[in-house]
Amino acid sequence: MDINLENIHDFLFDRANFTLFGLSEVLQETRVRQRMAQLGMTGFGDYWKYLHANGNDELQELINALTVTETYFFRDYDQLANFAEEVLPDRAARKEAAGNRRVRVMCGACASGEEAYTLAIILLEMMGDEPNWDIRIDALDINTAMLDRAGIGCYSSRSIRDLPLRYKIKYFDVVGDKYCVKAEGRAPVRFYRANLTDAAQMRSHRGFDFIFCRNLLLYLDENQRERLIHILYHSLEPGGCLFLGPTESIGRVSKVFRLVKIGRQYVYQKA
Repeated sequence: MDINLENIHDFLFDRANFTLFGLSEVLQETRVRQRMAQLGMTGFGDYWKYLHANGNDELQELINALTVTETYFFRDYDQLANFAEEVLPDRAARKEAAGNRRVRVMCGACASGEEAYTLAIILLEMMGDEPNWDIRIDALDINTAMLDRAGIGCYSSRSIRDLPLRYKIKYFDVVGDKYCVKAEGRAPVRFYRANLTDAAQMRSHRGFDFIFCRNLLLYLDENQRERLIHILYHSLEPGGCLFLGPTESIGRVSKVFRLVKIGRQYVYQKA
């Protein structure tokens, strides 16, 4: 059997429901070959045997090598500002009127944690002075190397380039050339390894008021997009909101959400 990159694609999909849609073929091959080089291999055939011999351990290493991890604090600032100033207060007021002072947020495809900690800062700034609010952020990603970095919570100056100065002072300690999230900013965040397109894995992640899943749809094929949207729909509480990346839309993928304008921007809301 002549093994090539397509066989690697099939292995990833069959074993982990993971596809390389959205990555150019050149980039796919480059990253697979980089992983092979780390193992001292040059041929796909040898790596194919190694994948089968080392099961889930090497499968995870390959997924880590292939996932896109670009992120930074307060990315897409206008959307976050509208969330903080309009969407969050509206949802909190409705919950408080119903006697519910709990807010749950999912940060999907959280990579190295910058977005999850950004959301923690926003929630603490907007609700931290209010008594008896129970705030939690569940941050999920399939890449275990990124989750390890997220758990450490220390970042370069590049990651905090859009961070307002007062938040930098309030929520970060300078450790050498790194900016490390203080205990207050880390407290609401929990990190989990999960494939967001795997319905079985996602059954334990339900009951959210808000889901941020930004720029993941770009890397999924049409079937996976539809699956993901329905999984996220069931992960939300009624009236909860889904936030996507600025170039993403689900209008052609699914009609389960309604598009509503809250404040200055439109958001996807579960009826």
